[in-house]
Amino acid sequence: MYPHNVRLVLVANGFKTFAKMSTTYRICPMLLVPYNLSPWLCMKQENIILLIVIPKPDSYVDTGDVYLQQLVEEFNALWEVG
Repeated sequence: MYPHNVRLVLVANGFKTFAKMSTTYRICPMLLVPYNLSPWLCMKQENIILLIVIPKPDSYVDTGDVYLQQLVEEFNALWEVG
């Protein structure tokens, strides 16, 4: 059996839930999309994985690495083990 590369895309986008109201919070969902599938399959809803939903203030800017630390550790362990 030949080893295969796994191609994943991490998508993060922040948006305000109530744009008309004077709320100072936004929501940032982080999605994981497998790109090993065919183009017509990789963007279907059943193939997109919701990792985490981060509520945060508008003035707070971060990269999300604190929230994804456990996922990165798991990927590193899978990389080393094979």
